[in-house]
Amino acid sequence: MREIVAPPAYATACFLHSQATASALQNAQLSLNLGELRSVSTLQTAWQHLIASHRLLRSGFSKSSSGETVQRIAESGEPSWVVHDWKDVALAEIPARWNAMLEADAAKPFDPANPPLLRFQAIELPGGHCHQLVSFPKLLFD
Repeated sequence: MREIVAPPAYATACFLHSQATASALQNAQLSLNLGELRSVSTLQTAWQHLIASHRLLRSGFSKSSSGETVQRIAESGEPSWVVHDWKDVALAEIPARWNAMLEADAAKPFDPANPPLLRFQAIELPGGHCHQLVSFPKLLFD
């Protein structure tokens, strides 16, 4: 793992992140409607290529022994993936399940020191459709 002094904007974001009290305020969620998807593994591979190509997506942040905020860049990283099979779920039940999943995910804090700071959930829906939830701490893209 490589460490560099974090740019001032990230140092400030890390400080603000550490001061926040509600984890839901610290995390951001991106919802993607992917339409028909042949394979969730193809989606996972695409995200892995993106993560491998961008060091920010493989970064974590922590304090050094001197008190400086450092950006810790991993050579590689495997984000958390959960695949939900909702193909046989009644369409009327999906919104309630989706909202419960969003709330549960928003309540899970990220540890800024442990990259990659990304979480993925793929939801396989009736008719071969797929939806994806990507979660990350706001400090990553602020």
